Amino acid sequence: MKEKLELKKQIYNKCLSILEENAETARQTMNQIQKDANEAEQEHDVFDGSRSELLRERDIYAEQLQKAVDEIQILKKVSFDGLEDQVEFGAVVITNKQKMFIALGLGKVEVNGETYYVISKDVPIYKAMEGLKKGDTFTFNNMNFSIEDVF
Repeated sequence: MKEKLELKKQIYNKCLSILEENAETARQTMNQIQKDANEAEQEHDVFDGSRSELLRERDIYAEQLQKAVDEIQILKKVSFDGLEDQVEFGAVVITNKQKMFIALGLGKVEVNGETYYVISKDVPIYKAMEGLKKGDTFTFNNMNFSIEDVF
């Protein structure tokens, strides 16, 4: 049990690291664009479109930053009080075909040389296995899966 909880924490920390890196990249880029826009305002007349374009680009990065911050808040809802015994938010699910962490849509992450698919509760494969337990089977995209472990 301790090893499973430790693995879950490692997957969680990898996801958190990715989200924090995404947020920091968006923050730095947004700040640099704002600085460039301020400089463009001083160098050009008010009818120059370059500052407006920079501000539109800054707003795109602001949205990316907000998305990363929101995803971090979602991830922080994962519980480490115990191990899940069914497929639900925060569970690590090992099937005969792939390993998944149910949290949010981040795609593939590598932990200890193993690939885990970090998926949200909104994706179809989650809907197909929601509430199932170790030993249960389900079909998704005409493929049969068996759940080898849930924690």
